[in-house]
Amino acid sequence: MERDGTKALRKYVEVSFSNFNTDKMKLIEEIAEVISIWLDNESDAQTIAKGIKEREALSTTGFGNGFAIPHGKIEGLESPILAVFKLEKEVEWDSLDDEAITQLFIILVPVDEAQDTHLALLSTLSYHLMDEEVQRKINEITENEEMKRFIEMIFKKGR
Repeated sequence: MERDGTKALRKYVEVSFSNFNTDKMKLIEEIAEVISIWLDNESDAQTIAKGIKEREALSTTGFGNGFAIPHGKIEGLESPILAVFKLEKEVEWDSLDDEAITQLFIILVPVDEAQDTHLALLSTLSYHLMDEEVQRKINEITENEEMKRFIEMIFKKGR
């Protein structure tokens, strides 16, 4: 496995919706529904939402400047995924800087790959998302393919 987890990623998806709920827990449920559909119901929405909520209950995944990296260990998932949601409405996420979020980078990993893969993906992503220039670029991106290329570049750089 690559140190940064890149080879472990099976899917990458970006979507922007204006009609997601602005309540954190309801938003997690709505996003879990979307991800479940993307995965052709490989893992059901309730399982995905439960995994994200369990992790969120430990401590916030909102680290500041409008960004959060919710993540979870998901039963039934075949391989890790990264889903990016650019939200048009701000959502209160109990972030470390007490600011609302508009960018969600969701990492989901199979339970049996949780340790190494999960930590590698999270470490690489969080390292780059702390960079103000990376944050600025992500905030400016409006096209799905451009976001995919940018995320791929981040993971190729590693830490």
